[in-house]
Amino acid sequence: MNIKNYLYAFVISHKSVPQEIRQLFSLSQDEIKELIAKFKQIYEIKGVVVLSTCNRTEFYFSLDFGHTRSSTIISKIEQLIADQKKQSITLLRSSLLSYVDYNAITHLYKVISGLDSAILGENEIFQQVKEAYQLAKECDSVDFSINTIFQKGFSCAKEIKSCEEFKSHSTSYATLIASKIIHFSEQPKNVFIIGASGVIGSQIIKKLSHYENINILAAVHRHRSVNAHVVNLIDYDDRYTGISWADVIVSVSSSPHYTITYNKARECLNNRKPRLFIDGAVPNDIDPMVKSLDQAQLINLDYLNDLIDNNKQQLLSGVTKGEEIIEHAVDQVLKTIIFRNFIHDHKELVDDLSSYDCNRLLYNLKDHATADELMAILSVLKKFNE
Repeated sequence: MNIKNYLYAFVISHKSVPQEIRQLFSLSQDEIKELIAKFKQIYEIKGVVVLSTCNRTEFYFSLDFGHTRSSTIISKIEQLIADQKKQSITLLRSSLLSYVDYNAITHLYKVISGLDSAILGENEIFQQVKEAYQLAKECDSVDFSINTIFQKGFSCAKEIKSCEEFKSHSTSYATLIASKIIHFSEQPKNVFIIGASGVIGSQIIKKLSHYENINILAAVHRHRSVNAHVVNLIDYDDRYTGISWADVIVSVSSSPHYTITYNKARECLNNRKPRLFIDGAVPNDIDPMVKSLDQAQLINLDYLNDLIDNNKQQLLSGVTKGEEIIEHAVDQVLKTIIFRNFIHDHKELVDDLSSYDCNRLLYNLKDHATADELMAILSVLKKFNE
């Protein structure tokens, strides 16, 4: 397919590797900015968006190889990613799934719409992709192809989400976490949240704010904002005070380090009572040793992913319809890019065609096209009268 800029997607996700490998390649926002700056130094890279969530780290490139071997550029990209995370190139390559052109766009649209999520049809990924796209724009790494593809993807996802199957059964990590909190105890409960300003954290707060028997406390960094009308706030540095107070502790931050360590948690928990720790982050926010604390229960993303099977069965009827919508959207966006590139690269021909006699054009097409090409052209022309 000749679309001038080749479209590549490099994917590390829950479908290819387990959580312990995914977290090795998880990227903070600052790391993404650093990596994009390095990518932009490669001439053949015309655009790039980097997405990093709890279940996936993905790279979307618009590449113009020119006279350079594609394998040379791909190797450079892989080495930059491996170096950024100080991991071996062998481990990276064994963890990557790669998609090109049509398949790359199809994969992206499935991601945006939640059809590629561990929780089928989940809603948080839409906002996470939008934020990744916006960050790429701020880094000046969005070219025409990337912009066109992502904008069409957002509208495609909205169309899929409007289908009855998804409106009736859609769920999210925030929904699952909120449900675990609500059912942890029948008694009034104190909930402490780290990462409340993020997509998942803010949605958890929104879902819990309707319950009068749930008190919410959130740890925030000074430069972050949270809806203070429904939660009490403490400084992130004082988070272990919140842990001591809470019945349920949720951490859904993007920190590259533990937000809760075993030793410090043990020191601050003077009052003995059942506590539920929920770790909704990759890499892990909560030291796994926390589960050995007295009367403590720890659940993480692997546990949450085990809850999704029933939801998947309910949504399967909507998947076929969603895939049909995606197929049509990918075809439309490819036509837009192909046509735009043709107009841009053949301005003189386009000007000549504007004054061309239609009959002359048809006969010239007959003379220059193969039999199969001519059949395809005439088939398209027939649609003009339908």
